Amino acid sequence: MGIVKKVIWLVWCSCYLLYSAQGQEATVQMTFHQPYYAAGDTAYFNVRIVASDQSTDVNGILKAYLLDNEEVKGLSTFRIIDGVGRNGLAIPENLTIGGYPVVLTTQNGEELLSIQLPVGGKMAEIQSIMNSSVNVTLRSSETHYPRKLTTLEVDLSDNLTGNPLDGQLSVLVWNQEVLKGNPLSATERTTHSNLSPRLTLEGYLVNRNTAQPISSNSSLMLYLQHSRMRYLATTDPGGYFKAEILDYYGQEELFLIAETPDGDIISDLEVKWVTNNPEIAEKVILEESTNDYLAFSEKRKLIQSSYEFYASKDSLNTETSTGERLDAIAPDYRIQPRDYVIFKTFGEFLKTMVSPIYYGQPKDKEPIVRVSYLKPYTATSSPLYVIDGVVTLDTDYFLSLNQDDIEELSVVSNYRKLVRFGLLGKNGIVIVKTRFGKQRPTIDSNKIISGLTFVSPFENLTQQQVKNESMPFFKACSYYVSSQKTEEGKATFTFYESDDLGSSIIHVIGLTTDGLPFSKELHYLKNLPTPQK
Repeated sequence: MGIVKKVIWLVWCSCYLLYSAQGQEATVQMTFHQPYYAAGDTAYFNVRIVASDQSTDVNGILKAYLLDNEEVKGLSTFRIIDGVGRNGLAIPENLTIGGYPVVLTTQNGEELLSIQLPVGGKMAEIQSIMNSSVNVTLRSSETHYPRKLTTLEVDLSDNLTGNPLDGQLSVLVWNQEVLKGNPLSATERTTHSNLSPRLTLEGYLVNRNTAQPISSNSSLMLYLQHSRMRYLATTDPGGYFKAEILDYYGQEELFLIAETPDGDIISDLEVKWVTNNPEIAEKVILEESTNDYLAFSEKRKLIQSSYEFYASKDSLNTETSTGERLDAIAPDYRIQPRDYVIFKTFGEFLKTMVSPIYYGQPKDKEPIVRVSYLKPYTATSSPLYVIDGVVTLDTDYFLSLNQDDIEELSVVSNYRKLVRFGLLGKNGIVIVKTRFGKQRPTIDSNKIISGLTFVSPFENLTQQQVKNESMPFFKACSYYVSSQKTEEGKATFTFYESDDLGSSIIHVIGLTTDGLPFSKELHYLKNLPTPQK
């Protein structure tokens, strides 16, 4: 049973559908914190998933794509924990007015839902059927003043029995003079997908020297340069591999080394990545421009710049961990090349002064570098070079180093130490520390990978900001809680009002534990307090 409402498509947009979570049917809801945006904004969103078996918690990785015709304009990769996930999409500054498709997918590219994100305008009105079996009661403070506390109480109950209902909900407070109060729009459909529990790397490996895929059943080690984590995988026919890895945020640099079934070590690898991007969808033309919001957005940016106040953080940030070394490991040999007479070439220095390293230059062939003391084993390939913390097998780059720039050169040749590094340490490890601390081979763009998206949280007005009257606080969306669980059908929210005056609107939207969608809105006026006589 439902009631029909006129709505604007997306309108802060909540979309829900049925899909198979961990092998069973589930309801998915996606909610954005505004009805429309301007170029340069961050579109904060929340995703809720309720499995038909309520005792099952849904966990896994999802991706949200912002598309424009034949390009991916934005991507957020985020984790669903106990059925709830939140993140944001950075809207590029160069986007023109239009409705841009946002597609929510699993890691393997299966589409869960697709919606239009209005940028610089509003969507055309359409008909939508809303669920009416959930009763939502909102109670708020009687008076509302700038920078004063407002309390909001939310009660959920069954329309027929009056019994309390629990669920997850979002709360949004808009300045209605800027963001006109637009009701909810939702879509519904059935699909069958499973969430991956971890981030995955998937692709086909090609030997750059031969331009051929590497052999099936080759051993592969993946090493993340910044987080220093190592992962093992095995290749299938055509050089295909797939590896599950632990969570990381932002960009990482990947180092790959493979060993064929014949024992050949291959490090000069090209990856043909499997991206699983959704089908490209075209943007739509908007019927109405949101001039009020666009003007407000520009003025707000000017105020922030004038007051050097960037607390809102309306842009995505990424965090990347860094590390100085492969791992804490005691070398078997050390030498300080700068303390010796400068040789004609670094290769000659190695040959003359570094006893655990063999250096040779066969006629009409590339130079050879080997770690000599790997008893009871024998080196079959170049050692692993760790140059100022960056791992590489590039012997040419290692030999191009300037002897006078190297503060210390260390060699690890004891196989008992090397065995824990697997393929990385199979032929010994040479650690180089330069006086600059920033020497490294050229970055291979083919090995730059992106993990989970780190987005700075939406900032609500804090008590500290309230006390600082010299800094104004203006926002179209002045308060946002992405997800809150109710207890016995109740939830309470307390927030400081922004400096905006006039009409405001509170929106509440969510899913019950039974997967029933609900929404409610409450209008109120915010005025200046009456002066004391």
